[in-house]
Amino acid sequence: DLYFEGEGDALFAGDALFCGYKFRTDINSHRAVADLLGCLVISVELVDPRFYHIDTCFCPLTDGGAMWFPGAFDEYGQRAIRDRLPNLIDVSEEEAGVFCCNAVVLDHQIVLPQGAPKLVEKLTGRGYTCHPLPMTEFLKAGGACKCLTMHMPQRESCT
Repeated sequence: DLYFEGEGDALFAGDALFCGYKFRTDINSHRAVADLLGCLVISVELVDPRFYHIDTCFCPLTDGGAMWFPGAFDEYGQRAIRDRLPNLIDVSEEEAGVFCCNAVVLDHQIVLPQGAPKLVEKLTGRGYTCHPLPMTEFLKAGGACKCLTMHMPQRESCT
């Protein structure tokens, strides 16, 4: 059996699909994902159980960079992300703890949990408009803004 928790552990950034593994996704599922999607998959190990999915500690941005908490990744994962993505914004452990990387990015609008003022300042300086929201109750369940969404590809009709 292969375990793969979908977009929680797979995010496109740059020219690759970054896939997290260890806590909820099996690394062996990444080969199947790569074959199915026909894309470059970079497997990165999550080492901090507070960040059980990659989308809790890594968030690609529309300018080609990403915001991330490096401490959630093993040494190889940190290197792989740094080597592939320019303009990374490192998030402090304190701000990462409010799951600020579990954000929704739509062009230059970012919806993220309250409690990350330093990150908001950095993002604003890069031309993003941030919309911090109270997520305290949802954080108790282990998620934040992105965990509240469902990606629905657009299509012409439902028939």
